[in-house]
Amino acid sequence: MNKYCALLVVVSLPLSARDFVLAGRLEGVRHTSISIRMADGRAVDAVLPAGIAVPYSAADQVEITCTPVKTVYDAQAALHFHLLMKSLRLVRTATPQERAEVMALLSWQPGENLLYRPEPVAPRSLSELERVRQVNLEYLSKMPNFVADETARRYESDDAEKPWRLYDTIEDEITFRGVELGRRNIRQNGKRFPSPFIQLGHFRWGGGFGVELHALFDATCPTKIDFAGTEAGSGSELLVYLFSSPPEGCFWPHAWGSLKNTYNPARTGRILVDAGRGNVVRYQEESAGFPEKFGKDRGTMTQSWDYVRIGDATYLLPISAEFVARQSDGSAERVLVEYKNHRHFEAATSVTFGKDR
Repeated sequence: MNKYCALLVVVSLPLSARDFVLAGRLEGVRHTSISIRMADGRAVDAVLPAGIAVPYSAADQVEITCTPVKTVYDAQAALHFHLLMKSLRLVRTATPQERAEVMALLSWQPGENLLYRPEPVAPRSLSELERVRQVNLEYLSKMPNFVADETARRYESDDAEKPWRLYDTIEDEITFRGVELGRRNIRQNGKRFPSPFIQLGHFRWGGGFGVELHALFDATCPTKIDFAGTEAGSGSELLVYLFSSPPEGCFWPHAWGSLKNTYNPARTGRILVDAGRGNVVRYQEESAGFPEKFGKDRGTMTQSWDYVRIGDATYLLPISAEFVARQSDGSAERVLVEYKNHRHFEAATSVTFGKDR
């Protein structure tokens, strides 16, 4: 019997002209659905018909043959399903390293998953978590004001069968003043964009280092944090913590379609902490459980920070981010962001704070 999934028999359904094949690593099996992650980063969810089983393990490379079906909303999974899986084929089994990486990913994903069986982790002392908490809250209170050049490439896809296509490239100067941010000198595909960021249209990204730290570590917030082991970083040990927050927690709400359509979903995530300094250097979040009519099914965000020199001092500042959202109709949007040329914030800079999250 497979260690990760106790389903025994594989069968297939008759194929038709509408069917298509998708390939990726196996990341989720529920009693009624399957999820794979394609090479371009997109998650694909499909309904499992009665009688089809999945005798494979997390991270195995598979091909699934799917057919489009009338949209079905699964309230337990809080997902809209547009595909029916008709057959499944193993391409190759995962290497130990690939399986370890995916199991780390699955450890903080919400909901039922028959592939994931958590291994017990020896708890670290509460005093160490308290040190991490205090280090990051203190950092938040003293975060430097700075300006950086932001480049964001926005991609879109109509459905799982279609590849990502580049929609546009946005360049601007982004200004962080504490936890507030603003943008100026916006250019879209090299041409000046004369309107505020909020009028850019399509998927607008938000967040900012500071917002997440408050929601993670402030004692008045309902976020739960658990130690999950260690990883090797670039020259230092990294502590791994998993977190979860209920709906309407301290994180910022999502707006979809319009600023009036907002919802503050549950979050689960994973943070990597510089063991020596105690600072968060990588943040991964998945938001889930959106209402059926909200318009969005999945949301993921990854942010990375590094030590950046500005003048005679070195600061821990954001260097990159990725945002992916899948809509209820099966289409998806993705933003890849880079921050470069960090410099001190000029007091004379004209910015608008808080309106472009």
